[in-house]
Amino acid sequence: MLDENINKKYGKLTIIRLDHIDKYYIKHYLCKCDCGKEKVINFANVKYGKTKSCGCDYKNILGKLYKKNNKYRNMGNYIIGYTTNTNQKFYIDKEDYKKIKNISWYEDSNGYIAHKETNKKIIFLHRLLCNNPNKLIIDHINHNKKDNRKNNLRITTYKINSLNTRKLPKGITKNKIGNNIYYKVQLNGIEKSFKTHKEAKKCRDEIIKKYYMPLRRNYL
Repeated sequence: MLDENINKKYGKLTIIRLDHIDKYYIKHYLCKCDCGKEKVINFANVKYGKTKSCGCDYKNILGKLYKKNNKYRNMGNYIIGYTTNTNQKFYIDKEDYKKIKNISWYEDSNGYIAHKETNKKIIFLHRLLCNNPNKLIIDHINHNKKDNRKNNLRITTYKINSLNTRKLPKGITKNKIGNNIYYKVQLNGIEKSFKTHKEAKKCRDEIIKKYYMPLRRNYL
């Protein structure tokens, strides 16, 4: 005999099949919610409107109640936002404001601007703005992780990212073999040895000028 309750919809729940009958002869059905989640629910609660969804409605209500909103200031061609947890400034282009304004942004433990979704997935502001979800390297050119204006963000390689350092490397080590002292330069895959520190410094400065300095910009 066909169960007349199969495929009926109550609230957001569509009944799929009978799961079991408990010791009080109450039917429990496997139901599919509009959100896509399936859950076994007491039929009486479904039928009389006590349970209208899998629980996603409750989560959405809680999310709205506890969501913290960021404050923003219009600076002309860019926007300053303030993180919800540390009240730190972060920067975006004016054209990106509509894209991010309804998302709650906080400063994570590494200084990045981030958002945690209800499923605990973390979204980083710089990745969202670069449309780069695949964990490619995004370099904050001026080293300020809170400056997420697009002219300060570039998708790049690990090597280029490592060259863009806030503090320039020394790159010279002093070595001694027997009674002989020499100075070794090791930078960007380049290794050279010199008899004097002056020669080593000249070589080091040329490498920095060629590979490191073009990547640097002034800070905010």
